[in-house]
Amino acid sequence: MKKNYLILAAIIASIGLASCSNEEYVGEFEGGTTGERAISFNSSYGKVTRDEKTGDAAASLLNKNFVVLGYKGGNQIVFDNYQANFVDASGSSAGSTESNSAGWEYVSYKNLPFGTKMATGDELNDRGVAANATGSSTNIIQSIKYWDYNASTYDFFAYSLGAGEADTDGDADSDNQYAKATALALTGYGDSDTHPGYQLTGSQSQLGMCYISKQKHIVPSSSSPTEVDLEFVNFLSKIQLKFFETIPGYSVKDLRFYIDDNTKSDSNPDVEGNDGLVPALYGAANSIPKGGTYEITFDASYDPVITLESTTGYTPDSKVEFPTTLSSYASYDYKETDVENTYIGRTASTATATSPLSVLPNSTGATLTLKMDYTLVSRDGTGETIDVSGATATIPANYTKWMSNYAYTYIFKITDDKLVPITLDAIVKETEDGSQTTITTVADPSITTYQSGAVTNEYSAGNIYVAVEDGGTTVLTVGTNANLYTATVEVGAAQGLDGAGNVAITEEQVANVLTKTLTDGKYTVTDANGKKMTVTPVATTEETADRLIGGQTSIPAADAPGSKELAINCATFNAVNNTVYVFEYLHYYTAVEAATYNAALTGAVSTSDTNPSTSTNYTAAEAATYNAALTGAVSTSNVKSKHYKVIKVGTPTAVVGS
Repeated sequence: MKKNYLILAAIIASIGLASCSNEEYVGEFEGGTTGERAISFNSSYGKVTRDEKTGDAAASLLNKNFVVLGYKGGNQIVFDNYQANFVDASGSSAGSTESNSAGWEYVSYKNLPFGTKMATGDELNDRGVAANATGSSTNIIQSIKYWDYNASTYDFFAYSLGAGEADTDGDADSDNQYAKATALALTGYGDSDTHPGYQLTGSQSQLGMCYISKQKHIVPSSSSPTEVDLEFVNFLSKIQLKFFETIPGYSVKDLRFYIDDNTKSDSNPDVEGNDGLVPALYGAANSIPKGGTYEITFDASYDPVITLESTTGYTPDSKVEFPTTLSSYASYDYKETDVENTYIGRTASTATATSPLSVLPNSTGATLTLKMDYTLVSRDGTGETIDVSGATATIPANYTKWMSNYAYTYIFKITDDKLVPITLDAIVKETEDGSQTTITTVADPSITTYQSGAVTNEYSAGNIYVAVEDGGTTVLTVGTNANLYTATVEVGAAQGLDGAGNVAITEEQVANVLTKTLTDGKYTVTDANGKKMTVTPVATTEETADRLIGGQTSIPAADAPGSKELAINCATFNAVNNTVYVFEYLHYYTAVEAATYNAALTGAVSTSDTNPSTSTNYTAAEAATYNAALTGAVSTSNVKSKHYKVIKVGTPTAVVGS
């Protein structure tokens, strides 16, 4: 059988690194050549969707080197930890050899596997290898490679240790400037070597200089030769916090943050009055990785899967503290008269923000808490203030599974829901295009809603998922502990509308309306100004397109963060545009809560009281049984509290009445 070969030239044509959410990426591009000839590479892009970096600028971020493994037919090694090196910043050598078309070369280098790098200040020899690079004289010389068009597939993946970073994290190996890498190999998980892998070990500062590629899967074709375009991503994630408020008549200022339930943040104890100024999130002990050994494998879509294998030598933390205080809010509103810009924003687009912070990937996630104090200032000219202490929001662990090269923004919205405790919404945007948005309303328990796709305000028409953290992710059963309503507002003609006709609907207002009597299938309240609010239960029949469906155990891949199925107890509904929905969660007494409530009833007994039937003190069980029979006693079948989440879809407007 005749075999056709074509030269496989430089592994990369032109590395393009893109900047997104202050993160650096290696971008993707389209292009290629045709014909029976050596592969020609160029630096042009068929489609540029991000701020690309190419040539020397891109090569510098990779420290002009990456290590690649390539194999064909599923298991035959072609590139065994080959070093690809950027040898000519000017590009004058590009095209001078069949394997170098954009300044990158791998042919005739000594094969120095496992991430061997040149140290700072090293001079390159005539092959670009550092003069003092480790490795014996017997290291193999890398040879040129050719396409085998009888091979069914080719696969490639690579990493770069970047420019290295001096140890700043107190890791176990402070003498090593670079992270350490194991050999790229066809071992990992999954079906017969289709998911290869390797490991990277280091502190956060060292790993932060690393770049990892996606797995490039190619079906070779002699009629249309394929360029090997490796798309790299930076190893770290970035997170950012933003804050805004929607409290009528008040402004919010002087936010102070905590690093645990009882301690305020203080990144600069030498500055008087600095307590709490630094924004922070905190969780359980050792829940935030600061370094360790990470396993990199690939899923069926060829995306990297990063799993923290060990933190040996790198002590995890319980908190994330941002390096700077909040930025100043850029404008004033009605009767805000302070000299300084101390007030936070009033919309998601004008939210007051922290600087982005780099964090290590965390495949398991961690439940993180934001706790803060702040001050409300009346905008009626009186200057009245209200100090709010201990307002708390919880970000569920499912939404803190930070992934490499993803940017996460947590936006906390302070509303007027009962004020004590204040309700905080946490809006999470994940990935460089903002395709994930979750909103967590925290009023103990927390209600988290999720919708796929970029969202400029809150939600758009389509699937919305709801999860409740109530001592663990709660199973939601429609008609038992979960219900869905729509809410509308009608205003009198004399009252008028604000702006484009929008009238705010808050959780507190809805809770008030639902205390009224259900009449003609609706709950209604009209205030003294003629404003009428109507809350209507959404039918649960199959004919109702936006009905709430409970008992879900996952968010499917098509709707889930990063297009990966998310296992979580939830309910879902298909939202209609320009509609205000209200999700209701009913918290039933737990056994402990019921016992505590009953023990406080008039006539209740305890283990210090004498049981007349036995002439001895009541046992705990006897006291509980006695108290449960008292008038007014409650049980686990009684609702203790009701919690609401307003979900605005599109741009709902009020109706002008007569």
